[in-house]
This record gives sequence, C-alpha cells and structure tokens, in this order.
Amino acid sequence: MTFSRYLCVFVDAQGYSRRDDRAQAGLQRELVDLLDAAGAAVGLDRASWHRQGSGDGELSLVPSTEPETVVVQDFALELARRLAVRNVAGPDRLRLRMAVDHGLARVEANGFAGATVVGVARMADAQAVRAVLDEARGAPLVQVLSDQLYHGIVEGGHAAAPAEFRMITLRNKEFTAQAWVRAPGADLGDAPAPPAEPTPVVRPDGQVVTVTFSGPVDVNGGVIGISNR
Repeated sequence: MTFSRYLCVFVDAQGYSRRDDRAQAGLQRELVDLLDAAGAAVGLDRASWHRQGSGDGELSLVPSTEPETVVVQDFALELARRLAVRNVAGPDRLRLRMAVDHGLARVEANGFAGATVVGVARMADAQAVRAVLDEARGAPLVQVLSDQLYHGIVEGGHAAAPAEFRMITLRNKEFTAQAWVRAPGADLGDAPAPPAEPTPVVRPDGQVVTVTFSGPVDVNGGVIGISNR
C-alpha cells in the first residue's frame, strides 16, 4: 500500500446547517464555483486535485505539480477577496474556515486515507479556529496552517508574513496540535485571544475531568486541584 505526499486543504462553510434545503443546495454549488474561480485566477489547475465534497465543504489532496506557496498564499487571498465581494452584493454572508497541512495520504475506494487527512478536518473544525472566525467579524475567511507548514513556508519566507499569524492550540476529539491562524483583511493582533480550550485531567481511577474557566482566575499563592470531599 503506497501513500504519496500531498498538500491537504480542507475548506468548511460557517452556518451551513442553519440554512434551509434550497439555500444549502445553492451554497454547495456556489462554494465549488468560488474555489474553482479563485484557483483559476492564480494559475492553479484544480482539475488535477483529488477533491472530496462534504456538503458544506471540500477536502482536497493537491498534487506536487501545484506550487504549495501559491495554494497557501495566493489562492487563500484570492478566495478571501472573492468572498468579500460576494458578501457585499449577496443576500447573506458566506464565511469559510480553511485548514492546510502537508503529509502522506492515499486516494481510496470511499474517500481519502491518512493521518494528515484526518488532521486537517480536525484543524478546521476545532473550537479555537471557530472562535477566531467569530472574533474577526469583518473577515470572510480564516486560514489555519499546521505548525510544520507554517515554519517551512511562512517563517521560511516563501509566503505571507509571520506577523499575519497567531499561534493557537487546537484540541478536537483525540486530536491535539499547535497551529497558526490568520484572517486575511483583519488584524488578529487587535482581537482578543480565543478562549483556551479545556484541558482534560485523568484521575488515578481512570475518570476524565475537564475544567473550564469562563473568566480571569487569580491563583497567586493558591493551588488548583481535584478533591473527592
């Protein structure tokens, strides 16, 4: 069984389930048209991508013939630009989350296989990324890059600028990772950091306890722990 290395891109629309049946059908068509148009505008051949629709999104394996820097930078910015224009003229707003990583994957009989494929889906769906999209209300798109992709492409000087990104920690089901997020057209430096996702604590008896603080907590000189009393 041979796996090949791909750039994996997952795009997901906000608020899909709140639309009625006709609106959902229209959004699906519009989403594909927007992705195709943005790709063509920056010289990408989306017909060569392995694409798997999910109704409100698309998971793509991008072959090595497509330049990674163009996908990460130009494609994302062009998509954000087209979304912004569409949202001014459209009856409702369409906002997207885009997750990108690079790794081994394989096209299978019923979709794609590989840890990278699962990872980009978890990245896009993580609460921390959803929170950034909620905070950056003027931005039509939030893009999250894996840690390895950020260091290789962004810090390597091949696309974007490090100042555009903010580091976040993602936790989604069994997936935990450090990643980097930006919202083209919005300054995340002026936005509050997304709330920390709860960290599960495993007790000696095997039970898992999750503690979430809804506001600032002063623990100076104190101890946070778990008691059965």
